Amino acid sequence: MSDTVPIANFRTRMEAEVAAGLLLAGEIPYVIQSAEGMLHGPLGPGATIFVREDDVGEARELLDGSDPGPEEERARAVLVASTATAEDADGTIKRLDGVGIPYLTRSAGGRHSLHVFVRSEHADRARRVLTAEADET
Repeated sequence: MSDTVPIANFRTRMEAEVAAGLLLAGEIPYVIQSAEGMLHGPLGPGATIFVREDDVGEARELLDGSDPGPEEERARAVLVASTATAEDADGTIKRLDGVGIPYLTRSAGGRHSLHVFVRSEHADRARRVLTAEADET
């Protein structure tokens, strides 16, 4: 892919891949650059998503509508829950749906396990919702 532009930086490759799912759904080609290996945690500057120059505007709009500057190095997709069973995954998703918090999911490797991510601006609220529900059971 030539003439690419960095549009977003994430703490981990997994967070970048979750966000890149939005680009994939929007049929925007992308590349993720990361020093992080498959079995290692976050390394160095994290992971950066690049898109073609012609796709920058649409890609930024899909990710969150803002122009990420060098001062903004926080993750845009934040892990708020990891589940071990299908029942836990269903409950987590229903709670977030019930309060209107948008989310992304990614298989956590197990048959029914799931990682649930939300945009960083929704993370605190999502954690409160999920914690409050857990306390009631």
